Amino acid sequence: LVESELVITAASPYYPRAWIEKLGAGAPPALYARGAIELLGRECIGIVGSRNPPLKALRIATRVAEATGPLGLTVVSGGAPGIDRAAGAAEALIEVWPGGLGLRWGARKPEGGLILHLSTWPPRELFSTVGAMERNTLVYALAQAAFVGHARFKQGGSWHGATDALRRRLTRILVTAEPWPRTDEPARRALLGLGAIQLHGGATPELNEALAAETLQPWLPAFAHDPAIANALAAY
Repeated sequence: LVESELVITAASPYYPRAWIEKLGAGAPPALYARGAIELLGRECIGIVGSRNPPLKALRIATRVAEATGPLGLTVVSGGAPGIDRAAGAAEALIEVWPGGLGLRWGARKPEGGLILHLSTWPPRELFSTVGAMERNTLVYALAQAAFVGHARFKQGGSWHGATDALRRRLTRILVTAEPWPRTDEPARRALLGLGAIQLHGGATPELNEALAAETLQPWLPAFAHDPAIANALAAY
């Protein structure tokens, strides 16, 4: 499976360096893979959010996904209904699944674009809460920034995934500068209070400005060459 590139391990040249640096021993030793494996060598931005978002939030998330193409970014998401499926509007898409790759899940291949499916689970493994939590961590850790299109205050995987990413300092979190619906606005404000960055609009110039203006928090690791990590991988 490794030789046919249906499985990648931590010793593979395709294996994301960000997972090793950010997750350490928590990085998965191997994953099942299907699709354009070369996407793992590109910079990624996450697009995540609730399964039943307001229509306006879905449109903004779609616009953000479309804006990544001109910037040469690959979108990484979890393949769930709702905001995650809006990520399918990107030219290049990585989906980390909470179950096996033999299941029906995720977005369709972007028209004329590339898609890669990843999973730490065997092909027929069903969806589970544990799988979803692990998937969320991998999505955030792979992305240089993650746009949270919608979440509900203290409810659901989108809220807990975003707050966990902020708490563990896995990546930068972006939220729209436009208020969310009244009942969900506390979630957006809370994320901003925890360190999320406001994204004004969702077109390419605004996205590029947000990514360029806000540097990684100083407590996040620098992605320079680390001889210790290189030697560990070579020994593995």
